[in-house]
Amino acid sequence: MSAAERTSGDYLHDSEQGICLPRGSALKVLIVDDNRTNLKLLRAILEDDGHDVVEANDGAQALVALELAGADAIITDILMPKVDGYRLCYEVRRHERHRSVPLIVYTATYTSPADEKLCMDLGADRYLRKPVSNSALLAALRETAESPSRLAVVTLSSSDVLKEYSERLVNKLEETNQLLQRQSAELAEANLQLRQLLAHSPAVLYSIQIEDGILVPTLVSDNIERLLGISAQMATYDWWVSSLHPEDREEVLAIKNRALAGAGSTHEYRLRHTDGSYRWVEDSNRVALDDDGTPLRIVGVWMDITDRKDAEEQLQQVFDRLESRVRERTAELGLANEQLLVAKEIAEEANRSKSDFLSRMSHELRTPMNSILGFGQLLEFTDLDTNQRDSVDHILRAGRHLLKLINEVLEICRIDAGALTVSLEPISVAELIEETVALMEPAAKERGIRLEVAGDLSIYVLADHHRLRQVMLNLVSNAIKYNKENGKVTVRASVYGSGIGYIEIEDTGIGIEDTMMHRLFTPFDRMAAEMTAIEGTGLGLALSKSLMDAMDGVMTVQTQAGVGTTFKLGLSLCQPALALDSAQVATRELAAPRPNLVGLVLAIEDNPTNLKLLARVLERYPDIKLITAMQGRQGLDLARHFMPNVILLDLHLPDMHGRDVLLELQGNPKLMHVPVIVLTADAFSDHWDSIVKTHSYRFLTKPFVLDELLDAIAGALQGGHSA
Repeated sequence: MSAAERTSGDYLHDSEQGICLPRGSALKVLIVDDNRTNLKLLRAILEDDGHDVVEANDGAQALVALELAGADAIITDILMPKVDGYRLCYEVRRHERHRSVPLIVYTATYTSPADEKLCMDLGADRYLRKPVSNSALLAALRETAESPSRLAVVTLSSSDVLKEYSERLVNKLEETNQLLQRQSAELAEANLQLRQLLAHSPAVLYSIQIEDGILVPTLVSDNIERLLGISAQMATYDWWVSSLHPEDREEVLAIKNRALAGAGSTHEYRLRHTDGSYRWVEDSNRVALDDDGTPLRIVGVWMDITDRKDAEEQLQQVFDRLESRVRERTAELGLANEQLLVAKEIAEEANRSKSDFLSRMSHELRTPMNSILGFGQLLEFTDLDTNQRDSVDHILRAGRHLLKLINEVLEICRIDAGALTVSLEPISVAELIEETVALMEPAAKERGIRLEVAGDLSIYVLADHHRLRQVMLNLVSNAIKYNKENGKVTVRASVYGSGIGYIEIEDTGIGIEDTMMHRLFTPFDRMAAEMTAIEGTGLGLALSKSLMDAMDGVMTVQTQAGVGTTFKLGLSLCQPALALDSAQVATRELAAPRPNLVGLVLAIEDNPTNLKLLARVLERYPDIKLITAMQGRQGLDLARHFMPNVILLDLHLPDMHGRDVLLELQGNPKLMHVPVIVLTADAFSDHWDSIVKTHSYRFLTKPFVLDELLDAIAGALQGGHSA
């Protein structure tokens, strides 16, 4: 290295040529600013880029640091005490030793073109206005340091410098003065708006200075007078303590003392108004701490919540009254429940008594009627004269009428007692109508009535076959009895809307007067028909309506006096059942026979069609014997006597529920292991749960798949047992 060269930091400087040659990436940068935050930010940016940093708080310190430590670059602010940025730039460029050091002016105050021109005239290399991005600042530093530096000289004379410098200071003072005036006006406007807001605000602002543990209010907003009737000047700390409600004072002071050691608190208490009343306030405050964690001041707000507290108190009173009322009502309901339980027990006992009465009445009435009709029929086959035969005919006609009356009365009583059970299954409307017409054809011919069938006969409805046939026979019988001579009865099937199938019985009879319609379904009310020669009990329509309700169906009537009447039965549509008659089964290919099926099968089922189906299916297995029972009690007797290998059980039986049959089977040690396959048209989950609890072997819903039924029977016969 020649004598003309010297080393400064990581750069090689040639004082004669004024060239700054980069030896490496690091620079020693002197940063000058009277704002400590700005210095910290600049240091962080530069050190993160790998540079060394020297700090100075103003131009005077910067000149001393430059002499002592030197620098590869200078970044300086303009507005600083003692020596500002202009003077620093001027002095650096006047100094022979430092005149070639790159110098960047970085300012947020002197930002006009005239400010920039003065800086450049005084020898600055770059002029940056705050803020700039970190990358832009570092790029400017690198570009300035890596570019060949001119031997910077001040282009202005001393007088020019002084003149320009003075003008810039005067301009800046004027600008600053104007800025201060604008800010002062804005501050005054903001202060006025704040006072107006506080005057109408329910919140009272306060600030309390903490001096040696003594609390001295320094600010209380004027609206405290509206809240508590006291002026802001009179609102001292002692006044606040003395105004606390006696019941709240101890707790509030304890909270305040704890808050001084932390970040503040929010709590509610009462303060006394100058008129002697108390107002509820919500006190929300925060504590300002110094660097050592010592409390300096408390700032907070009082919110008037008296109205809210009053509303809460009123609401609480309402709640208390409601709670008291609920307790009273609960006690009343408890008493009512006890009374209901007693009434329920009485009603259940009455139903049991009613059922027992019905059972006894059925036996007591039918037994003599059996003798009357039986001996009456015997008399028909004896030699009688004309008068005697006429008397026997009257006896038989009256006996059959009385038997029908007994049956209908007992049926209605069973419905009222809740003892009627129905077994819903898919019913072919065509077969039902065909069966009804065939049974009623003789009575129709006797009166010259034409029976016609019309409509969509392909539909299937969900119903109890026996009960629906009973309704159909009753309605068609009435249509014939109350028709005109040589009249017509039409039985029509149809579908209206989706999911509902209808069967209509239309006649050309005498119709029903409008004044009689409200009596139509009243038991024993024949609506003046008793004055005619037409026989009847007055129970048929009432019974039919009850049976339709029990099958979840509807029954409506349309009539016109002297023209005729149409009864309409509505039931849910369904898919065809697998309960086919023997002729249909014969034409339907069943699943392949299961080999080696041997045993005795007991079927407890009240539906004759289903029993016919089971017999038709099992007749293919010669080693299987089928015995049947149409009542639960009869089935239990047969099970105890014959000890079957498998039991097929319907749930809805005339005399008892299938669940009760299962319970008795489970209670018999000899029968408890016999597999029971439940067959039911009612597949609701509660029935399934009860069946599971009583350990059935399988559960099949109607219409069942024949393969599934045969598989279940085969599995039971080949070692299956109750679950």
